[in-house]
Amino acid sequence: MQLQLPIFPIGTKFISSCVAVYEQDSLVQYIVNGLPVYAHGKDDLQALRFFFSNLIKHGLCTKAEVRKAFCITDDYVDRVYRLFKVEVEAGFFKPENRHGYCYKLIGDN
Repeated sequence: MQLQLPIFPIGTKFISSCVAVYEQDSLVQYIVNGLPVYAHGKDDLQALRFFFSNLIKHGLCTKAEVRKAFCITDDYVDRVYRLFKVEVEAGFFKPENRHGYCYKLIGDN
């Protein structure tokens, strides 16, 4: 990748030989073969999970490279990738649909 794009933003970290990531203005941006392909907010964990699963699926990096780049465990990467294979994008971005109930005691009116 260095031959394709010799200048990278400060703080660029390589995930694999063709994928890099950097953060700028609270926005995490991904470069694949010298071109920006995806960006998400710094605190958006679901988007991070979705994108690194997508990278693994398309063969742009391995599970070990993702684990090493983001300092996460093998089990975590496997669990997230399994969710991606089953539910694809919907598994990461579905709305919160809690069916909980408030157990607040209310006196007789």
